[in-house]
Amino acid sequence: MEDSSKFKNEKIKDKFQIYSSLAFMVVVVIIGVPMWWKTTEVYRSTLPNNEIKYLNAKNIKIFLNVYVCSSDILRSTYLIEGIKSYFEHSDIFHINFVPLNVSTNDIKTPASLENLLKTRFVKINIGDFLIMEWISQKEDVLVTSERTAYISKEASPKQLAKVLRHVLKVNDILNIINEKKSDRIHGSYVLNHQNVVISVINPNPNKIDVKWNVKEAVQLYLEPLLKYINPISKFTLKTQFKYQISLDLPLKHVKDESKTGRHYGLSEADLPHIITSVEKNLGFITSDNPVINLVIYISPCETSPIYIYQRHESINLSVKNSSVQSFISPKWGSVAIYNPPLAVCEKYEENSQRTKFNVNSKDVMQSLLFQLQNYYEINLNPHIEGVKIIETQSLYPHEWQYDGYIRRIVVSEILTAIRTLQSLIQLLNNINYIVINDDVGVSINKAYENVIKAKEFLINGNLTKAAKYAHESYVFSERAFFDASLLAQLYFPDEQKYAIYIPLFLPIMVPVVTSSVMIFKWYTKGS
Repeated sequence: MEDSSKFKNEKIKDKFQIYSSLAFMVVVVIIGVPMWWKTTEVYRSTLPNNEIKYLNAKNIKIFLNVYVCSSDILRSTYLIEGIKSYFEHSDIFHINFVPLNVSTNDIKTPASLENLLKTRFVKINIGDFLIMEWISQKEDVLVTSERTAYISKEASPKQLAKVLRHVLKVNDILNIINEKKSDRIHGSYVLNHQNVVISVINPNPNKIDVKWNVKEAVQLYLEPLLKYINPISKFTLKTQFKYQISLDLPLKHVKDESKTGRHYGLSEADLPHIITSVEKNLGFITSDNPVINLVIYISPCETSPIYIYQRHESINLSVKNSSVQSFISPKWGSVAIYNPPLAVCEKYEENSQRTKFNVNSKDVMQSLLFQLQNYYEINLNPHIEGVKIIETQSLYPHEWQYDGYIRRIVVSEILTAIRTLQSLIQLLNNINYIVINDDVGVSINKAYENVIKAKEFLINGNLTKAAKYAHESYVFSERAFFDASLLAQLYFPDEQKYAIYIPLFLPIMVPVVTSSVMIFKWYTKGS
């Protein structure tokens, strides 16, 4: 009887041990492990990975209207069909050619014809172009400062195709799209907010007292151009004077037939080294925005005049006339060397007293304006072989040049945003322990959405809206790419996580394993 009672108590005891072991295993394996896995999981915001992966830079389409007007509809049709043949292999430019047939018998001037067309027949939007045939036109093709061109009876489709390719910046855009780099673009096309800093360097203020209202000169010469492109490229203008700074210029003394009998030559090959000397003396501009430096260096009388020699020129060349010698450094800015008039230096040598020197704003600022135009690849006086272009009477570029500038910016910013997003997605997919917080997720999603919108407006012919969304896509993609939170757990990979937590879980798993063995034996024994 006692043996039976003892056996029964042991069986009940074993049963409770099994239940407690099962409860322990449930808590550890079914509750503990998933909870540990979830609490140590890296947070990653939802991203359009596949959509971004298949964004194609090659399928950018640019739409515009080109109107061709002639008094003879057959002539308009002939010109259009001829021009089309030069664009038929273009997958990027989708040009809607519209023939116009307007009698010019009662129209006295080309301006009257243009006014009639714009008020009654067509609406020239940003990016569009109007070609008008005028019987008395002397030149075969005359391109105006607006989005128009006049042609004669002798103008050929080949000439018009050449004009359109130049106006549309076809080669520039193709070069951007066909860029072989798989990474992000770092060209001068892509802009955000930039600081334009004009620095005047006077190395000898005790000898030459430089007088110049630089603020007024900047407002007169540079602001018109910057305001013109300001809607898509923001700028802040700053000026500063620097004194008693001597630049290390590798000058060569050259004899000539001038009154002084000499000048100093500066080789083009040495210009990149000058930038280093200039930059270290300019000081630092406290800003997160990139800086465009426009430097005016007042040449000391001892080494004035200084002339820059191009590589193909001989160093003993003596004929130089410009008082301002300038050069541009891509992505940095430009340097203009201003040679004071001989009379100023002679006056100082005669009296040995500080001499007042009034800077000629026109000479200096026209040089800086020219360099700034080159920096943004906007030439106020462009050239097309065999075509006459009316010179602009202001400091603004031609309207069609502005359109070409916007096209380049739009295409560049779309491509930069695409390549930035694809690089970032590839990085995040390859390194799965990087945290993607909601701010980064929002930036990536907005960048993707704005890329799509920019491409849609571009194919719909709305260049202004395309520029707006292209710039927003660029800004959001850069914000996501350089977000500091992406580096927060860069050095805490899964291997390190396991190395930390396994020593904690391993002792707990020993009784789990032993309990599993015990439960298995109990189950097999009972069966």
